Amino acid sequence: MKISSGFPVKSIISLLLLLSSPAMADEKPASRESINKPSAVSSQGWLNLGLGAGGDGTSLAGPTVLISGNYRLSEHQILSARFLQTHQLLFDGSRFTDAGLMYGLIAKGKYAYISGSAGLGFAQYDHHKGGLFVPDRHVKTTNTIGIPLELKLFLIPTPYVGIGVIGFGNLNTARSIAGVALGLQVGYLE
Repeated sequence: MKISSGFPVKSIISLLLLLSSPAMADEKPASRESINKPSAVSSQGWLNLGLGAGGDGTSLAGPTVLISGNYRLSEHQILSARFLQTHQLLFDGSRFTDAGLMYGLIAKGKYAYISGSAGLGFAQYDHHKGGLFVPDRHVKTTNTIGIPLELKLFLIPTPYVGIGVIGFGNLNTARSIAGVALGLQVGYLE
């Protein structure tokens, strides 16, 4: 059966999917308390900022900065986007950068949570040949796809601020790295 090109098939299918979704199902009227209090997992997003040390194991671990945006999909699932940069200390000044999207699991208690995530992302390794203090050092840049990894353990005395430890890594073909950072959480997680 062929449908004419003017028939809005995509629009009708989209409307049917929307109407059949659980969000459109009959629900009880909202009480005043439920309007003022966020639901168990809706609109729970937060930022993690971390400072620490990381490297590839071939030289001293160098300073690392990371930032991740996190969104709680359900009671035990999170989606995270992370940017991380680490430098090799003292030797050649090489730099590793990653930016990735991760899916993970979270277990949350009243004042703490633990989460583990993995995903897919962009990885860049800038290898500085000739040493950190050589003016004409050669930089060889390698871009590749990586698998960002993250393990977090945070204390959250309030739903809006927390402190914790972030273990991180990236598996890739250029140069895999790992490290640990002290983290600050800002945002909403209840």
